[in-house]
Amino acid sequence: MPAFWAAIGFSAGIILAERFGWFSLLSAILGLIYFRWQKAGLLSLFVPLGALGFLLSTVRLPDDVSALRNTNLLLLVEPLDTARLRVLGVERDGLVRASGTVRASGRWLSPRRPYLVSGHMGGDGVFRMAAVVPAEPYPVFSRARAWVREQLRKASSSPENFGLAVGFILGERELIPDPLLGNFRKTGLMHLLAISGLHVGLIFLILTMGFSFLPRHWSVSLASSLIWAYAFFVGASPSVIRAAIFITLFALAYLSGRKRDDLNTLGAAALATLAVNPAWINDLGFQLSYLATFGILYYMKGMRLPGGWASRWLLAPLLVTLSAQVFVAPLLLSQFGTLSLWAFPLNILEVPLLFLVMAEWALYFLFYPVRIAAPFAAVANLGLDLMRFSVNAVASVSSLQLRLTMPFWAMVLWWAGAIAVKPALIWLRKRIARG
Repeated sequence: MPAFWAAIGFSAGIILAERFGWFSLLSAILGLIYFRWQKAGLLSLFVPLGALGFLLSTVRLPDDVSALRNTNLLLLVEPLDTARLRVLGVERDGLVRASGTVRASGRWLSPRRPYLVSGHMGGDGVFRMAAVVPAEPYPVFSRARAWVREQLRKASSSPENFGLAVGFILGERELIPDPLLGNFRKTGLMHLLAISGLHVGLIFLILTMGFSFLPRHWSVSLASSLIWAYAFFVGASPSVIRAAIFITLFALAYLSGRKRDDLNTLGAAALATLAVNPAWINDLGFQLSYLATFGILYYMKGMRLPGGWASRWLLAPLLVTLSAQVFVAPLLLSQFGTLSLWAFPLNILEVPLLFLVMAEWALYFLFYPVRIAAPFAAVANLGLDLMRFSVNAVASVSSLQLRLTMPFWAMVLWWAGAIAVKPALIWLRKRIARG
């Protein structure tokens, strides 16, 4: 799995650079010389490459920007993590391109779209924010997004369903009522309301099923191309770009006709994503998506399930959900100190409902020009009603929150134990078969 280990090395280089600055590059190069001498191969090269990529992506503001003092500025920025903003442009006589980072007070959510930040650069060189406004991502799609939003409003049976539909399709949570949003948060289902790898994967599955009348390689190629169109349509957030890269690499591996290693493809996707923006390694969404995908691929690889509808529709979703939860649980406990115990059983119900809702809305827009789309909207609204009922009902019964602060060493022990479970079970099964 060369790409998988290359991604591990690249990530290690980024972490070293973040902790130790330019000194980490020197230590990484010395480590490269040592491991190359030990015949570790070219994989050891990715540690200094990761460190160098991170250091170059977070250079200070250029002189023509950082030299401005006591001046009101309008910056076009995107959040890197909870405290830093990457500067994309500076508004003076017109928006000029710029690069670098500034530090800002306050806590940022996961990077989702660029922001317009107005503020004041003081004589001490500290930029103080006055206002933050999300920038419209890719204005060329503004009219199309507005049209989709309006059609969803007309076809939705309630304001709550309209807010959820916009959240599932466009990734916009602003129209979801606060009580409903709070119940999704309480039950650990907030990931369903952010366009992520789950949504992109479901759309890819819907597209491949829709193009099933074509030869297999044509359907996969066409679905992969449309995934990129959808990624930019919804704003090309980091989570969507990550998912599009991941699906594209899987599609290429499938179309090549060679025997593929899914974990190796996962590593190649992580490597390509971090090459685009090394700072995404600090994004909680990046960490959760790749941990969940690793857990699913690691545990489900080589697993033989019994035949029948019960295995296909009950046992397989149960095992997939459990595999993902095992690897993301320690990170959630570390970041938030709480973990909803409802998340596991509810995901088994809500993810198939999400697939139904998104498939019906896709059919609604497909048949909208010929005026026979109403039945699909009705089924989508029924699925949304079931989602709202189950989430509200569970949230009203009990929160069932596990409260625990997990330090980093405990997380490492958890993941090591989770990885060791599979070979231990394989060994135990062989012992039972022999005796």
